[in-house]
Amino acid sequence: MQQSRGGDIPWRNYTALTDDGYYLTMFRIVGSLDHKVQERSYQQPKGPLLLIHGFTTDSITWFDRSDENSFAVGTKLFQEGYDVWFANLRGTRRSRSHAKLDADTDSAEYFSYDLSAFGEFDLPAML
Repeated sequence: MQQSRGGDIPWRNYTALTDDGYYLTMFRIVGSLDHKVQERSYQQPKGPLLLIHGFTTDSITWFDRSDENSFAVGTKLFQEGYDVWFANLRGTRRSRSHAKLDADTDSAEYFSYDLSAFGEFDLPAML
């Protein structure tokens, strides 16, 4: 787990390992990088919410804004009391690691999966 800042709201990244060996990067809005402040001020009473991106993108899609004066979807949900997590499914630029395969040198084997792998392996690993 690493700590970082995404825009003007603190977040952390986590790694989930699927049963078939893919490392998936997930991000979570934490509100503060100070654990004591986070526990006291950001309890997120509405519970966890996992945002999963579309087919040809990754978690960055949840940070896009159509209006510079509005909040991104994930930030807005966090402010409304949700514990917001962002998925990055296998093969995306933020989830291109594997326990045994290299996405570039072993690309035929690395990318030898279909869309059902997202539901069968990726989602259970992230949950």
